[in-house]
Amino acid sequence: MRIILCGDFRQTEIQTVAREVNRLLSRQGAETCYAVPYSLRRTTDRVLPKGAKWRTLKSVLGCAEMMISIGTPDLLVRTAGMAMLKKAPFLGISTGERHALATLDASALPELKQLAEGHYTVEQCMALMVSVCREGEMVFCRHAVCDAVFAKRWVPHVLHVTVRADEKVLWNLSGDGLIVASPLGSAGYSLVAGGPIVDHTAESIAVTPICSHDLCTKPIILDAGRKVSVLQKENREVPMRLIVDGTVSFPLQKKDQVIIQASEYCLSKVRMEHTLFF
Repeated sequence: MRIILCGDFRQTEIQTVAREVNRLLSRQGAETCYAVPYSLRRTTDRVLPKGAKWRTLKSVLGCAEMMISIGTPDLLVRTAGMAMLKKAPFLGISTGERHALATLDASALPELKQLAEGHYTVEQCMALMVSVCREGEMVFCRHAVCDAVFAKRWVPHVLHVTVRADEKVLWNLSGDGLIVASPLGSAGYSLVAGGPIVDHTAESIAVTPICSHDLCTKPIILDAGRKVSVLQKENREVPMRLIVDGTVSFPLQKKDQVIIQASEYCLSKVRMEHTLFF
């Protein structure tokens, strides 16, 4: 089995965890390769074990049987998106706060022996496709593993948007923002904002308002076949931005229509035996 070990190896903690992961997998006969999600010019050989093979993540992901990403939630989300587009099985190891994308945390590394023994499953997790239409032209398109967030660009303002499912109006929302999440993303920002946790293998879309001014506006779960659209109300425009997976920010203009629907891609998430998502 060829396994890519990915992380920001400039950080001492990530180096330590990666070395231990490499040691455990090598003993089980797995072939490992170190990969970094940034330019090679920003890394030196001193941060990796002597003689280790390493490349940029983009150059090796296509031929990997599995990717193990080690790091913080931000890095896990970023690398999971890359693995999803290449249809590579993804296993996340968190070194900070626990995240829905993390199969293990750094204290449970001995469980990796199950990989070589075949005691694991690969589960398909639905993702989202987020696009922005401006005057009939698509100006932005991105696949989201976790969520799309509508946020104010200026704090002392209120967002006023119309949220539709297909052609039916769900809400005329006034509040601090809106989160549209995949089942994996439902355990992140959406949960903090009061949304439900959705089983990560379900096919659904969670729509969660952020601090709505209307007490009757509550989180809702839609079927994955629905198409969610968000449009600012006329004459109530407030500078707004669209944030995809917490890593990509896109400024929205007046009359921009944002469409969110199920992506054609799914994340192949590795789950060890006896581990649960919840």
